[in-house]
Amino acid sequence: MNLSESQTRSIQSTVHVVEEKLRDMEALVYFTLQHREKGVQVTLEHDFTSKELQMFQQRAREIKEVLSRIVQTYGLEQESVSLKHLISTKAAFIWEDVSGAGFDRLKGHGDIDESLRGEYETLLNDLTQSVDGIMNISFKAK
Repeated sequence: MNLSESQTRSIQSTVHVVEEKLRDMEALVYFTLQHREKGVQVTLEHDFTSKELQMFQQRAREIKEVLSRIVQTYGLEQESVSLKHLISTKAAFIWEDVSGAGFDRLKGHGDIDESLRGEYETLLNDLTQSVDGIMNISFKAK
C-alpha cells in the first residue's frame, strides 16, 4: 500500500525538522570551536571533550544516514531552501521578540522608574532598526 500525499508530506516534514535541528546543533558545535570569544550577554562554552565531540560527530553522521534512507525509501523530493529566506525568517522572530519588549511591559514586573523610559525606548528602537536592516538586506551584487 502506498502512502497518501498527506502522509508523505508528514514524513517529509519530520525529516526536514530533524535535518534543520541537526544542522543547528552542528553549527553551534563548530561555531564554538572556531569562536571562543565571549558573547554580549551569553557566552557559548565549548565544553565537549575530544571523545564527546567524536561521539557527537558519529551520531550526527548516523542521523544523516537514517534520514537519507527515509528519503530514499519513501521517494521524498529533495528541496532547496534559500539562506536569505531563513535569515529573514529568523530576523522576523527576533523582531517580534524585540517589539514585545516595550517599556510598559516592564511594569508587569513591578514598579519602574519612568525616568528610564527614554533611554530604554531609544535602545530598543536602535535594536529594532538593526533587526529591520537584517530583514531588508539585499544580497544581490550591485
